[in-house]
Amino acid sequence: MLAAVCLTKILSCSPQLPTAIGPIREVVLVTDYHDLIDSTAQKILQNSIYTPQPEPEFLIRYEPLSRLKAVASFHIILLVGTANDDIIQQLCGERLQGLDKDTFKLLAISEPWAKNQKVLIFVTQKESLLVNGLNKFSARLRLTLQQYALAQMHRLTYQRGYNRRLKEKLLGKYGWAFNFPYGFRLVDKYELDKFIYLVTHNPDRSVFVYFEQKTRPLLKELLLSLRDSLTQQFYEGDFVVKELCQADTVRFQFFTAETVAVSALKIRGVWQNQNLVAGGPFVAYCFNYQNRFYFLDGMAFNPGKYKLDNLNQLDVILQTFELKLSHSQP
Repeated sequence: MLAAVCLTKILSCSPQLPTAIGPIREVVLVTDYHDLIDSTAQKILQNSIYTPQPEPEFLIRYEPLSRLKAVASFHIILLVGTANDDIIQQLCGERLQGLDKDTFKLLAISEPWAKNQKVLIFVTQKESLLVNGLNKFSARLRLTLQQYALAQMHRLTYQRGYNRRLKEKLLGKYGWAFNFPYGFRLVDKYELDKFIYLVTHNPDRSVFVYFEQKTRPLLKELLLSLRDSLTQQFYEGDFVVKELCQADTVRFQFFTAETVAVSALKIRGVWQNQNLVAGGPFVAYCFNYQNRFYFLDGMAFNPGKYKLDNLNQLDVILQTFELKLSHSQP
């Protein structure tokens, strides 16, 4: 990690860090190479997420290196430069010593100048390597920022805590639970079909859980078909837009008596309902555990509004899943 003393000296920060400002998905890209890296930065940071309208995963705000002090309190700062840039030299110091003429480095720092902040410094030996280096580090950059954005959404979602009484009720009745923020209510009319959901409004969001006493193959097409069969019956005819759905194999962590990590298929996509003339985004985790199959799903409906933050909040809630192994589920 970069020396805090060095960073404080350069930016004249006080020992008491301010709270980070700005949208949590806005990347302040501080660089003197805007024209050179603009298209590459857009490709890495502004992947379109369909909700169902396309929304960029991250917003980009460009600032020159000379403006670093002015934007030092923003949530996400990405500095891009070369070992010859004065500010990069001052910030990185000895970290530049191992930088060969044809290599690049990516440094990640948490909260150097503000609380709840992430600063990334990408540096190459020379200007001609910037595009190639950014492309090489694209997956790492994107993953680091995705994890940060979800962490900040978690902080915002639970800044008032969560509904402990609802969690205890779910654990006692079904043997599983999530940390729901206040406002969600339980709908249990389909519990005999092993389909339980919770809803809240302003905007409309819902989370459902479906489980089976057997395992299932974790294949995108099969699971999308399963979701359609469930939502056709229990969600008034919702169906997925398959061409707008993306699936990735991930490690899904949840809590039993201890933390468990299983291989899961994470699906993010778009649902529609022709009868209700409605649609929106959803995110789901599907996995097998101890000879049971689980389908955890969160969906949002917020017509005329951007919904990616709503989707990320549902993702955060799903990742609080807790399972009571001794419980005999209905």
